[in-house]
Amino acid sequence: MDVENPSAIREKGSRTRTRKVRTGCITCKKRHVKCDEAKPSCSNCLKSRGQCEGYAIEPRKHPSIHRAIHARPDQNSQPDTDWPLTSMILDPVHHDFPDPLSLFYFREFISLLQDPWMTGLSNSQGCLWRETLPQVCRTNHTLRNAAMAVGAMGIFRKETNLREIDISTQSPIADPRYLQALAYYGKALQLQNQRASFQSSAFLSLILLIFESLRLRKTAALDHTNHGMALLLSFLGDRTTSSDEIANFSPNPRPILGQLADIFMQLATQTRIVLKGRIGQHCPLPDLAKGLRERGISMEDFIVLLSEVSTSSHCIIPQRFGSLDEFEEHWISMTRRQAEMGPIMLQAMTRSTILECEHQQQISDLFASTLKDPEVQKFCDDARRDMDLMEQAFLPLFSDIMMSTTMDSPTYLRALYLRLRFLSVQVFSNPPQYACIQSMVALTPRLREFLSLAELAIRITRKTTVCRVYSLCIDGGLAWYLLQIALHCRDPLLRDEAILALDGYAGQDGLWTTRSLHALALRNRIVEQQNANGDTAQVQWQRLWRREYYLEDGGERVVFRFLEKEPELDQWILVEEVGEFQDKGDCAKWTRQPNPQSGRLLVQEGFPAAQKDQTGRTPQSECVRFMS
Repeated sequence: MDVENPSAIREKGSRTRTRKVRTGCITCKKRHVKCDEAKPSCSNCLKSRGQCEGYAIEPRKHPSIHRAIHARPDQNSQPDTDWPLTSMILDPVHHDFPDPLSLFYFREFISLLQDPWMTGLSNSQGCLWRETLPQVCRTNHTLRNAAMAVGAMGIFRKETNLREIDISTQSPIADPRYLQALAYYGKALQLQNQRASFQSSAFLSLILLIFESLRLRKTAALDHTNHGMALLLSFLGDRTTSSDEIANFSPNPRPILGQLADIFMQLATQTRIVLKGRIGQHCPLPDLAKGLRERGISMEDFIVLLSEVSTSSHCIIPQRFGSLDEFEEHWISMTRRQAEMGPIMLQAMTRSTILECEHQQQISDLFASTLKDPEVQKFCDDARRDMDLMEQAFLPLFSDIMMSTTMDSPTYLRALYLRLRFLSVQVFSNPPQYACIQSMVALTPRLREFLSLAELAIRITRKTTVCRVYSLCIDGGLAWYLLQIALHCRDPLLRDEAILALDGYAGQDGLWTTRSLHALALRNRIVEQQNANGDTAQVQWQRLWRREYYLEDGGERVVFRFLEKEPELDQWILVEEVGEFQDKGDCAKWTRQPNPQSGRLLVQEGFPAAQKDQTGRTPQSECVRFMS
């Protein structure tokens, strides 16, 4: 070629720019359409056809991904703010899988992680589901088998269209997909026993938790939650852990450890209500509890340890946020500071001796004084001021996104989720407001906005999700907040709307069993009707303070305590009912239990008695489960 011919140079440049077109996915090449080259699967194919055949295999001219994962960064280089894995391109090639079917299951696993229910909640956690976890599974033989087990179970759920009641009431399933999923599951456990490491163990707990959630075995999911939490404690809480061991976890371990810590802490919160067995016969998170006792630290110490993993720090709130990323950075800092409410509230409860009280009127009086505790009030006042400043800075950005982006845009859905997360903390994390019926009535507009946004997010996600039979979210909680509206909102119409939203909610939120929450909301509706007779609105509201509930057997049994009017005695007495699900039925059958022998709060009967410290008080770490 004549180097002095400018047209030749332009022609060469044109060919160089068009090479990207030939790197499109196999499906788009066959259809002769433009590919967006999203990895691991083309987004256009997923939207139009529901699946993508992936990308053609090309000879590798770069070091293997496996070596890149374990390579340590240059000590002279500037440390990255994100784990280097998140910048890699995942391209599952055939020779890493024994047969095309296993590759198909792996791609189904990736598709599940990229579902809007999993990734739409936040950018940081979305990065874990979209990029980090698939890449780690791609390069680790143990995790790859666990991922294929999840993919096979997901295909089984799609093809059979089974609902929760079907799997929980059926005899052992002989479906080939189901059996293949179990085979991959067993293979992953076998490999893990042979080559155990903290990295693979931590991720394996999370993947198998997803597997059991799809399998609808919540008791097994609780076991994996317990194991994952105990692993984090042993890794982060052991003073003998060397920097080399931490570096071997990943080149830059802090971001990924922070993401894992956030997920398992949200799951640990759910275990305060969801029990593996029956009340009084089950210790929540036994492996974690044992590890805390061995190290002589409390649950609060462990929470502080987990919070220190994150790189988020408190910054001055701007007058207006310029992006969702900027808002989320401040929001993470805000929520971590909000976690300090737990120890403060528990200290107030301990000072009030409410946990040792049995008389109903005394419990009501002590609960009111606890809600008005000066330390609790000061913390909530400070938090509310910061929340108000954040809302003022976020609403203009939120309005711009709602007006300028389409409803099927990931940005639109992410903005919705972030607004829901903000409202959930603003509305439900302010204990003093529960003392007065007027303050609860004043929450109605906020609850109406939350319910409206939640229903909109559910409808949009259903349209964009790959599978409409089920949707899974490990670190969400939308169903839980719908239940809180059904329980605490003072507008009966909004309570009914929340019950209907729960009934049509197809998502699985971590350990929450949605049909159990829905059954509880329905039973509470009758309790509300019986409670709204006579007396003032404030007295009626104070009677509702006595409501307590647990989900036993992983959610198959619902225990509900409340006050009921006894006509013969002309007084309100404490009663307990258990709701159990019948074969092939969505509705729970409620059975009245014998009168409680003790009028103490249910938490005292549900867990072993805590030992007293030198001051005669119950250690906070023993009663932390009371706060939900």
